[in-house]
Amino acid sequence: MFNALLGRRRAIVNHIPGTTRDALEAVTEAAGWPIRLVDTAGLRDATELVERLGIEVSREYLERADAVVVCGESDDELSQAASAVASLTRAPMVQVRTKSDLLGPRERPRENDGRLFASAETGEGLPGVAQAIARALETSKGTLSLDAPLITRERHRFAVQRARTELQQFHDAFESRAIPAVVAAVHLREATRELEELIGAVDVDDVLDRVFSAFCVGK
Repeated sequence: MFNALLGRRRAIVNHIPGTTRDALEAVTEAAGWPIRLVDTAGLRDATELVERLGIEVSREYLERADAVVVCGESDDELSQAASAVASLTRAPMVQVRTKSDLLGPRERPRENDGRLFASAETGEGLPGVAQAIARALETSKGTLSLDAPLITRERHRFAVQRARTELQQFHDAFESRAIPAVVAAVHLREATRELEELIGAVDVDDVLDRVFSAFCVGK
């Protein structure tokens, strides 16, 4: 489910319980919310030392979480996991019945019954999970407000367009391996220069040009 929500393979997946030992973090978004998604070890009784350490790490993350996605392959498993999480955090929970592609006709979710079913294999239900995460974050953090400044100046808009072009050229050159990475990185530097226009960064050469053009400087 962690990989499915990210849209890429980030965590190792195996049918053997206890595969996840350390916490894996990745930045993504859920219905407009920028989030740091963390995959942690499941909460269960473990005898193996390394797995027990991983579960302790899970407890630490749960105590700090703004929202928790609880997953289970059956109703009983999901209920047990939710009870374990509820004893460790007051953060709102999103309960997801996973592997929905393996459910029989009688087990299929009914429309508007309030339950979340999702499949990492087929992608079924993933948009609903993202929406549920957003609603959980609104419960704990309030309404999302986009405070990013708008681009109102023509000069800034051109700077963003040029930066985007430079980044695309770097991506194309790096992926094709047509030129050395060091040479391709020149596009990154140019993109940085363009974006510096937006934050008011001043280059040393710009300062010298302005001084010598506006003042009479003796040598």
